[in-house]
Amino acid sequence: MDVRTTNTKINNDLAAQLVSETTRAQFTSLETLLKSDNNFKKLRKALADATPPCIPYVGMALTDLVFLEGTSHIKERWRAIARCLA
Repeated sequence: MDVRTTNTKINNDLAAQLVSETTRAQFTSLETLLKSDNNFKKLRKALADATPPCIPYVGMALTDLVFLEGTSHIKERWRAIARCLA
């Protein structure tokens, strides 16, 4: 192990000691929710179940817009979302 690797490990260990168990659990929960597995399936489910207003993950929303740019019913849905956010 070189010095940088050792220092990084020591810093990570110290940081882990300073973070509460509650904060680590919240981070793990968010990390699981934001995984890109299956096209953000868990995040899409959470957004579908959420009570508006909610803020979608912009990266996912923009990717969807680019992919579905030519579909008219999708354009109407995004216009409706834009009106809600305005």
